[in-house]
Amino acid sequence: MMIDELDPNKALAEAFEELQDLFLTQTQDEAAEFVLNIATKKIAVEAGTVFLADINTRKMAFAAVKGPNAEALRGQELQMTKGIVGFAAREGAAIAVADVAKDPRFCSDFDQTGGFVTKSVLCAPIQFEGRTFGAIELVNKKKGDMFTQGEINIISYLASQLAEFIATSLPSAEPDFMDEDHAQQAKVKQPVTIKKVKPKGKKPAR
Repeated sequence: MMIDELDPNKALAEAFEELQDLFLTQTQDEAAEFVLNIATKKIAVEAGTVFLADINTRKMAFAAVKGPNAEALRGQELQMTKGIVGFAAREGAAIAVADVAKDPRFCSDFDQTGGFVTKSVLCAPIQFEGRTFGAIELVNKKKGDMFTQGEINIISYLASQLAEFIATSLPSAEPDFMDEDHAQQAKVKQPVTIKKVKPKGKKPAR
């Protein structure tokens, strides 16, 4: 079901219900694919990607991809210093851009290799308690030029729930980086016991 742009609260409530099955996934890639499927059902776009970060290389890999060049892009990597999605991950902020040609942060590398033309993007960081696990990016809105605030809220909610699930329910979750305060706190914290639980979070208001 595509999102009704006039009723974003309904779409958020539906996303909350669908996320209850996220705990059935076994790996980060499976979780990424699951969340991306929800995102592209709720927001009508031509393509979408969940990028997962690597703490050692400081790159983000195309972990889940939907769109014309999905197979070619899956597994490729993007430096976290590049692109609008890299900026969103580093800064911890959701970003909607109606015309990427006018945004100096835009990286066209993957457009050039795949023959796909990016026009608009919606990005949200996958973050939990100061830790960054990557970002979600949706590309080329199908209806209209501007992503709505409701759509920004939806992608931000999905990204936050994916981050919490990776951090609390999957083994060996390694964030790309922490801000300084959280990094200092992490040095004195005891190891956290990993539990298999359903994703947490308040149910969005209907």
